[in-house]
Amino acid sequence: PAGKIPSTGVPITWTSDHSVTSAGWKICLLATQTEAPTTTTTGAPTMPPTQAPTMPPIDAPGAGAWSVTEGACAVEGDCVTSPNFPSNYGDNQGCSISVHENGKAISVGSFQTERNYDELFVNGEAFSGSNGPAGKVPTTGLPITWTSDHSVTSAGWKICLEGGVGGGSQTSPTGVGVPVPPAPLGPPGPSGQPGPPGPPLPKDA
Repeated sequence: PAGKIPSTGVPITWTSDHSVTSAGWKICLLATQTEAPTTTTTGAPTMPPTQAPTMPPIDAPGAGAWSVTEGACAVEGDCVTSPNFPSNYGDNQGCSISVHENGKAISVGSFQTERNYDELFVNGEAFSGSNGPAGKVPTTGLPITWTSDHSVTSAGWKICLEGGVGGGSQTSPTGVGVPVPPAPLGPPGPSGQPGPPGPPLPKDA
């Protein structure tokens, strides 16, 4: 029965009669070729694009050298003043000032407060009376602070970063910057060149 495919459930039977025999038979099942199942290639899932995290905006300081973060002090370009300057500041006032330009020294345009009671703090050092923070370089991240007590007020102060007021000035008793005149030259030397500076000019009475 070469090529026959047995039906499932129907037995194959064999019989021989009462006479005459022969070598018999041998049958085998042929290996059937089974088609490999078709595999469907599944593409990698498409992931939605991941958006970069949105960073919150950082409040940048203004274009000026200073910003008043608390209180009634006022910014004037490269300078900052006590409350109500050039008029007297008030009692029980205070303010905090941030500096946005590093490495610049302070120049004093005017400074007049109640000594030891109404104080401006630069780098943690207190300044009062007519002693302003001229030449001090504010420390980055350390605010400049101002406080006045409950009595006695004065004209206050105006400080600038270098270039705001200009060099060659001193604070008068009234707190107004007074230009310092140059010392006159001495008499000519033997070579005809101007001699060394002479004594300073007398201050106006």
